[in-house]
Amino acid sequence: MFNLNLEIILEKVKFSCRIDDDTFDEELEELILAAEIYLENAGIKKDYDNKLYLLSIKKLVKHWYDNDIVGSKLNELPYGLDTIINQLQIDGLGKFNETE
Repeated sequence: MFNLNLEIILEKVKFSCRIDDDTFDEELEELILAAEIYLENAGIKKDYDNKLYLLSIKKLVKHWYDNDIVGSKLNELPYGLDTIINQLQIDGLGKFNETE
């Protein structure tokens, strides 16, 4: 099990978004935190050890970054992300039931 801090997550997101400089770091950090809240509101616990969780963070941030907050495609999820979120939700339910 490894713990990723915001700096490492930011670097992974920047690589995924193909961003080489630090100009938009603050905006990207806000989008990362918003993506974590988005997933939490979907019933998914923060778990950067789970590759699907990290992938969903990167896909959400890239989508929001590329489409801007006022973009018409903002409400559309990137291709495949809804399936990943469903899998994370199901996985979370299984772990919840194991602890009862």
